[in-house]
Amino acid sequence: MTHLLEIIFFLSLKGSIAALGVWLVCGLLHRLHAPRQLCRILWLAVLIRMVCPVGIPVSLPQASPAPLQEVVHWEETALSEEAVFSVQPDTPVSSSVPSLGTQLLVLGWCAGAAGLMLHALTSSRKLKKQVALAYRTQEGFYTGEGVTTPFVLGTFAPKIYLPGGLDPRQREGILLHEQTHIRQLDHFFKPFCYLVVCLHWFNPLAWLAYRQFSLESEAACDEAVAARLEPSLRKDYCQSLVDFALSPSLTLQPLALGQSNAKARVTAILGYKKPAVWALVLSLALALGMGLACFAQPVEGQSLPSKASVPETAREEASVFSLPVEEYNYVSCRFGSNPDNFSYHKGIDLAADQGTPVLAAASGVVTTAQNHWSYGNYVIVDHGNGLTTLYAHLDTLTVEEGETVTAAQQLGTVGRTGNVTGNCLHFEVRENGTVTDPETYLNLES
Repeated sequence: MTHLLEIIFFLSLKGSIAALGVWLVCGLLHRLHAPRQLCRILWLAVLIRMVCPVGIPVSLPQASPAPLQEVVHWEETALSEEAVFSVQPDTPVSSSVPSLGTQLLVLGWCAGAAGLMLHALTSSRKLKKQVALAYRTQEGFYTGEGVTTPFVLGTFAPKIYLPGGLDPRQREGILLHEQTHIRQLDHFFKPFCYLVVCLHWFNPLAWLAYRQFSLESEAACDEAVAARLEPSLRKDYCQSLVDFALSPSLTLQPLALGQSNAKARVTAILGYKKPAVWALVLSLALALGMGLACFAQPVEGQSLPSKASVPETAREEASVFSLPVEEYNYVSCRFGSNPDNFSYHKGIDLAADQGTPVLAAASGVVTTAQNHWSYGNYVIVDHGNGLTTLYAHLDTLTVEEGETVTAAQQLGTVGRTGNVTGNCLHFEVRENGTVTDPETYLNLES
C-alpha cells in the first residue's frame, strides 16, 4: 500500500503540472472562441495523466556528470546524491517496515478515498430511489414523479430523465443536450474522472480539473444545441435553463449529468458564433500541443557507452567484479530500456527469490545505506577507482554507511521495496559519475 501511495503522489505531481498548463491554454482558447469540446478533451487528458504512469519520452540535454547521481528507478529521473533522503551516520539502517507516520499517512489517504466513493454510491442509490416511478416515453426519455430537472443517469446503460409538462419547443433543445452527453460518452468519463479525484482527493488541482471537465462538458453540449437550433428555439432553450435554475430541483449525485451554471451558459449560447477558420486552426494546434505536453515524460538524453569506450584500467578492474546475486533467475530488464514505462533504464534488474543474498561486486566503502521512496532499501559502494555500484530494492540491509566491505561480502537480501513490480536486484555501475552498462563488468549467464 505504501508503494501505491508513492505512485499516487508522483502521478499527482505530474497531473498538477499538466493542469496548470491546460488552465492557461484553455484561457487562450476561450479568447479565440474555440469549440469548448477542445477544452473538455484537455481537462480529460489532465485527469487521465493522473492515473497513467507512462508517457511520451522526451529527450533532455544531459547535465554535466556529478561525483555521484542517484537515478530514480521508477521514473528514471536524474537526482543528485543530496536529493536522496539523507540520514546521519549514526542513524540505524532503514528497514522495509513503514514508519508510524507513513502508516498514518496511508490510513488517512485510504479513509479520504473510501469516504468519497461511499458518498457517490449512497447518493446514486438515493437518486435512483427518488426517480423509481419514472416511466419511458415514446421519445425515449424517462419522466414521472420525482423528476424535476433534466439529467442523465447510468454508466453502462445511460437513461435520460426529463421533467414532465415541458413545452415542446423547450424540450427539443433539452433532449438534444442530454443526447449529446451520451454521444460524447460523458456518462462514462464523468464516473472515471470522479474516481481519479477519489484517488487524488488531497490535491486541489485534481478537483479543479474535475470541475472544469464538468463545466466544459456542459458547454460543449450547449454548443451542439446552439449549432442545430434556430435562433428562436435557442431563446426557448435558454429560458428553460433559467427556469430550472430558479425552481427547486433534485440534488444530483456526483456521477449524474445535469444542469448547472445557468448564467454563464445562457450568455454563451446567446452569443454563440462559429469561430473563424484561422482561429479554429490555431485552436487545434494549441490543443494538440498541450495534449501532447500533458503526456510528455522527460528522459535524460545521452549516448550509451560501448564496451570499446571503457578505459583499459576499468577493463582490468572489471575482471575482479563478481556477480552481485549468484543465484538469480534471469535478467528481467537490461541497461538502456525499460519495458514497464518505456523510458531509459540505467542499470540491470536481476530477478531472484526474496531473501537471496546480495553481494558486493568488488571491495570498497559503503557511502550510502538507507531507504528511498523509489529505490526502496539501497546501498552504494565506492570502489575508489572511479567506479561506484548501486544495489536497490533490497529487502534487508546488512551494512552501514562508512563500512569497508570486501568483494562478495553480503550487503543485504533481494526484495521488492520501493517502486518495483517484483523481487529483484536493480544494479547500477557508474564510471566517474557516468552510467555504464553493468554487463561490461559482469559475466552474466543470461
